[in-house]
Amino acid sequence: MLKSLQLAGVRYCMRYCVRYYSRRMMYRGMVVWIDSGELQAQKISRVMAVVCFMLLSGCASEPFIPTAEESLDSSTYAIYQNIRLQAVVNECKVFRGSVKKTIEMAQESWWERNWPLVYAADQEFLSHTAQRQAKYGEDEGLLYALKYVMESKERAAEEAKRVPRARPNEKEMCQRLADEYTNGDMDLHTNTKHYPVIQYLAEKYPVKQLVPYAVPNIKTTYRAQPKVGKSYYKAESLAAKTWCSRVKILNIKDLWPEEMYGAYCDNGATHLIVCKWGNCTPQSR
Repeated sequence: MLKSLQLAGVRYCMRYCVRYYSRRMMYRGMVVWIDSGELQAQKISRVMAVVCFMLLSGCASEPFIPTAEESLDSSTYAIYQNIRLQAVVNECKVFRGSVKKTIEMAQESWWERNWPLVYAADQEFLSHTAQRQAKYGEDEGLLYALKYVMESKERAAEEAKRVPRARPNEKEMCQRLADEYTNGDMDLHTNTKHYPVIQYLAEKYPVKQLVPYAVPNIKTTYRAQPKVGKSYYKAESLAAKTWCSRVKILNIKDLWPEEMYGAYCDNGATHLIVCKWGNCTPQSR
């Protein structure tokens, strides 16, 4: 938006200057200028020249800094592409032999070009999670991250299953996918919306771990799952009464008699519920 205004201002300045100096040349031989008008015109010209210079300087020097929302959006995009690739590899490895080798080599090829970007995206995601923990509490930040991981893996697995299993061309489909990843058709730079932000993040977080790992790299033994535990419905009822009527419950820990559930309200708020021997209590922040 700012750049558009700057460019519009520059165009106006150029049109003004051309008109002004053209008129001066046209009437130079004629006594039509009034001294006071001449002086006023010169003042306006100087002001406009300064404004033009400021606008041009702003266009040339303004650094690209994405918003927090843009950074999170692009980082989750990059992380998901890595999760999706792993799901495709898992789906195609069942064929073994040359197909398994080809898809694994395609993954290595994609990592060679994209891993520094994925690493930076992971660091940004973890930073966002840490900010949520600092603002809302450790449990809330963890619940947010766990839910993202669960939903991303489910989505990626569903997309990977589109690789035909019961058809004669099933291996050809895996080969086509391997070619796309190897040739760079699935590289992060192909997304013009997210790539500039991801590049910014790569400069912000230089890669320190060259060996690819599962992202996002959440330091926890818990994981969100839609599994229904013994106290699931008690937790759901408690969340509806305590926080919000429309809520999604995810099982975080299922080691009877101890259970943990994440309550995700439709307004974006997340809460933790701890149950022991079937007695559930909401955790205050």
